Amino acid sequence: MMPKLRLSLMSLLLLMLPLQLQATDLYDVWQQASSKRYMAMTAAEYEEAVHLFSLTLQADSLLRLPQQWQQLGFDLKQQGQWMILTEIKAQGRGLFIFCPTCKTDVVLQAPHAFRDLHTGKLALLLVQNRSFKALALNTLPRNEGADTAHFKRNYQTAFAAAVVQTVPVAQLVQLHGFSNSKRKTEVGKSAEIILSNGHRLPNRDLAQLAYCLRSAGIDNTYLFPQQVSELGGTGNAQAKQLRQLGSDRFVHFEMNYELRKRAVNEPETLYRLAHCLLEGVKR
Repeated sequence: MMPKLRLSLMSLLLLMLPLQLQATDLYDVWQQASSKRYMAMTAAEYEEAVHLFSLTLQADSLLRLPQQWQQLGFDLKQQGQWMILTEIKAQGRGLFIFCPTCKTDVVLQAPHAFRDLHTGKLALLLVQNRSFKALALNTLPRNEGADTAHFKRNYQTAFAAAVVQTVPVAQLVQLHGFSNSKRKTEVGKSAEIILSNGHRLPNRDLAQLAYCLRSAGIDNTYLFPQQVSELGGTGNAQAKQLRQLGSDRFVHFEMNYELRKRAVNEPETLYRLAHCLLEGVKR
C-alpha cells in the first residue's frame, strides 16, 4: 500500500511559502475580473474561442495572440510565468490563466468559484505551485447569471474543447464544492471528496486518483456511482463535450466544505491535494 504522505511542518511551510505569498496577486486579478452580468456568445464566437484557446495552450510567448483575443473582447497579458486572459469589458465570460513553462498535462477548472466557497482561491493556490498547465475560473456567480457548467456554448466549454483537441492526454479536473448537510445518502453525508468522470462508468484513472487521495489521508473519498449515488456531474456540459470529442480525461472533483477550508488554510492539506492531482494518475 502507498505510504501516507508525511512531511515535517517546517518543510511544508518552506515549500508552500512562495505559493501563499504570490497567490494574492492572482486572487486580486480574479476579484477585479468579477462581473455583474452575463453576455451570451454566438456560434461564430464559440468556434473562434476554441481556436484561440488552442493557440494559447500551445504558445510559449504572446506573439500575435493579444490582437486576436481583442477581437473577442479579451485582454491577454504576461504576468511572471503566466499568461492571463481577462475581459476588456466585464461580461461574465471568465478568467483564464496559462503556464507555458509548465510541463504537466493537468488542467484545472472552477466554474462555480464564488458559490462553491473557497474553490476559486483553492484553484489559484494550486496554480501557484507552477505545475498546472492552465486554469479556467468563472467571473459571475451562477445564481446571478448563467451556470456555465450546464450549457454548452460558453467560454468554459470552449476552453475544455481546446484542451482535449490540443493536448489529448491532458487531464481536465473540474473543482466543485458541496455541503454534507444537503446530501440524501449516508455516504454523501460523510464524504470529503466525491469523484466522477461525468457519467456512470468511472475509468481506471479515477480509481487511481481515489486511491492516491485515500493514501494521502483523505479517507472519505468515494467514486460515483459505485460507492456514492450523488453528485456525479452527469449533466455537466464540459464532461459531455469531452466525451463527444472522444476523450475520457474529465474529472468531476467534488469537495466538502471542511476539506476546502483546510486546503486554503493548511499547507499540508493543499500539498496532498496537489500531489494527487499531479501524480495520482499516470498513464
